[in-house]
Amino acid sequence: MARHKEQDEYLEALWVMREKGKDSMTSLTSTIGDGFDAKIMDELQSQDMVKVSEDGRISLTEKGEIPARRIIRAHRLGERLICDVLGGKFEAGACEFEHMLDTGLLNSVCILLGHPKECPHGKPIPEGECCRRNAKVAESSVIPLTDLETGVCAHIAYVNGNENGRVQKMGVLQIRPGGKVSVIQKYPCYVLDCEGGNVAMGNEEVSSIYVWKPSGARPCDEECTFPLSNDLVGKKRGWGFKSRWKQRACRRR
Repeated sequence: MARHKEQDEYLEALWVMREKGKDSMTSLTSTIGDGFDAKIMDELQSQDMVKVSEDGRISLTEKGEIPARRIIRAHRLGERLICDVLGGKFEAGACEFEHMLDTGLLNSVCILLGHPKECPHGKPIPEGECCRRNAKVAESSVIPLTDLETGVCAHIAYVNGNENGRVQKMGVLQIRPGGKVSVIQKYPCYVLDCEGGNVAMGNEEVSSIYVWKPSGARPCDEECTFPLSNDLVGKKRGWGFKSRWKQRACRRR
């Protein structure tokens, strides 16, 4: 009887190795660890899932590409679901998640999360049929926070985790999928209003935040329930609110 779960681990490892530009048996045994079993590789070869070249290079076949893609997609969507929505330690949970869901449920999770492009580690999530089907809608509906006009409220779609811990740090600041955010100012650094609290951020961090495009360019204090903070001083201008102490803090960074 085929050991599907064990085979999945090897297909997943080969996909990750390919992303890193590795294709040797040594790399595979190192990736799998002490539990490496040559018999599983023999099974995958006999099922035409994996091929080994004469010089020892290992690669996925066209047939093996299909389940490997699904496994990686499930794992990384699982990480985003646990990290962004459930707020737990996503790595261990995602390992089980990848073996549990069929394609239909995976697409439902993907739609729920807003078709994220990357996992919390910053690795690409393979597109599903739902992503391709709704590509035009997604492109017109989700925009980088840097494109949002100042003073306009939007709901967060997702946060790209290009650095370890970024998504968790954003969560502490109330920046998570479904949360409300507005840009108060963009210069000399960004100041965001996140569920009523003001946060100063650099361009790199703000560029990792994506929001659902608002249906109308209404000020945050009109569209959302949370008030603008009293520590912001100055007049409301076309580019947003000027915060003197926030600007000084940004310059010191």
